[in-house]
Amino acid sequence: MRLFLVPISTRRAFVYCRPSQTALKTGGYLDRITNKAAETWSNFEAAENGWKKKLVTYGHVVLQRIPYEEWGLKSIPPLNAQRQLEEESLKAKQQPVDVMFPVNAIKQDSVLSVLRTLGTERQDLHRRKMWWCLGIAPLTAPVAILPVIPNIPFFYLAYRGWSHWRAWSGSKHLIHLLDNNIARPHASSELERFYASRLLRDKEQGKIEFQPGSTPKERDGPKGRERLLLEAEDGKELGEILGAPGIAIEVERAVFQIKQRLDAEEQNWGNNPSINLHFQMPYTANIESTTMSQPQTIQSSLPSDPNVRYIDTVHAYDQWANVYDGDGNFLQALDTIEMCSLLPEFLSLVEISLQSRQKENDTAVKLIDLGCGTGRNTVQLLQTIGSRTDNDENVFQNAEIIGLDASNGMLDVARKAVTFFLGTIVGGNKKPNVTLSQFDLLEEDDSTPTTKADGMISTLVLEHVPLNTYFSIAAKLLHPGAYFLVSNMHADMGKLSQAGFVDPATKTKIRPMRSYAHEIGDVLSEAARAGFEVVPLSNSSTGVVERAVTEDILGVLGQRASKYVGVTVWFGVCFRKK
Repeated sequence: MRLFLVPISTRRAFVYCRPSQTALKTGGYLDRITNKAAETWSNFEAAENGWKKKLVTYGHVVLQRIPYEEWGLKSIPPLNAQRQLEEESLKAKQQPVDVMFPVNAIKQDSVLSVLRTLGTERQDLHRRKMWWCLGIAPLTAPVAILPVIPNIPFFYLAYRGWSHWRAWSGSKHLIHLLDNNIARPHASSELERFYASRLLRDKEQGKIEFQPGSTPKERDGPKGRERLLLEAEDGKELGEILGAPGIAIEVERAVFQIKQRLDAEEQNWGNNPSINLHFQMPYTANIESTTMSQPQTIQSSLPSDPNVRYIDTVHAYDQWANVYDGDGNFLQALDTIEMCSLLPEFLSLVEISLQSRQKENDTAVKLIDLGCGTGRNTVQLLQTIGSRTDNDENVFQNAEIIGLDASNGMLDVARKAVTFFLGTIVGGNKKPNVTLSQFDLLEEDDSTPTTKADGMISTLVLEHVPLNTYFSIAAKLLHPGAYFLVSNMHADMGKLSQAGFVDPATKTKIRPMRSYAHEIGDVLSEAARAGFEVVPLSNSSTGVVERAVTEDILGVLGQRASKYVGVTVWFGVCFRKK
């Protein structure tokens, strides 16, 4: 086999493996299964409509969002006993595995260190997420009783579990090559010629210092900013040069993802005076230079509509409760999708915090779902906890989960959902202790719970609460060092609409009295005032994840999302209390 180290930007590269022709001809059973799955997927793509078409549409979106680093590691075959013997034989014959790279883009003495970083930085992540996916997949079994539609959640989790296993195995194989001095850097004249014209497009000459997967370091002046070296269409030419056509789609995917990250940095942080980032993580807000404006409700900026009735926020959610989870709320659907990756990462951060604080083993871990609503994410949190295996030393199996919400109607639905879920836990598995209580963030009294939690989530709640109120209460609920995962409607969507529903009986549009289109910069600034700092997330170089509605995801989000195509509608961020 042969490895290629491919620079995509002035600070990021990925590794790609071209297997030997012998390996291609003698593929194992996993390869045959993969080929069969690819054939089935191709047949699904031919469908003009129906669930197969929707599945393919969403599938392409999901595949495009899998980090390019993961795809690169997956291209490296797992290290089985036979392959290990073959490589040891190559080493004995002094025939190492070549690592092809462009010497005009990467210093030769940096190649092995870059490869080691690529092989180690995501290894533990893939191991943990593999077990999480495989552990939670059986919990989707009840979906199988639905007629006609297949158990899509199971197949998705099974695929992601396999994908993480393959990337984990690839990373271990790469480290094996490095530890045994089997990988040998080999400057490629073909790659050098290919990158020569690309480097001319870049204003900064000279060698490129790579920090794969990390945040770019601060440099003086505009030349220090990260820039793309390749464009999406360069992948096809590169594949032809290297005799590896499969690399074309990997280059296209990597360029797309890195461009998104760079655009986010430029649009959301580069020109925002309230954020003092200097390309470092975690971000901190420059409180002294920021003046918070008085919050303005969304309805005050929207055109008046005689068909809309505004009522007290809590009463609105009391009425909304019974139809909330089934009225086609696309923002809720998007939030649920994003939490599939954010919640496992959040729990890992909480676990690290517990270890650093040396929490007593006999003291139950406390987690809060602030604004739990119908228990949608309370249950998802329970599922995520249940998916953690014994090998992970599940510190959350005896956790105390506290759901807080102002609406009794929402809490009634949440109690049914939580009770049903806990009833599905069988055998000797321990059940977390779940408490659901009424707590109104908008009440101006001293009723804040006195409990101090080790971690807290709050999804699609911030829209209804002034920022200073929200974060001051959040700070009171958490231990120092605790993590706080927040998601909310993006301000770009808030400028066009707000949360609400249609009363099934009267067909009247009901809207909560209080809704705010909070800008991300204001959110981070107020969080900093309350003693929080932004922490990095694996799928965002800025620490803030943002999602827009695109044409290719409409089949998943539903028809109500169609008028928001091109609009950024959702964001998520994880804080740490100082």
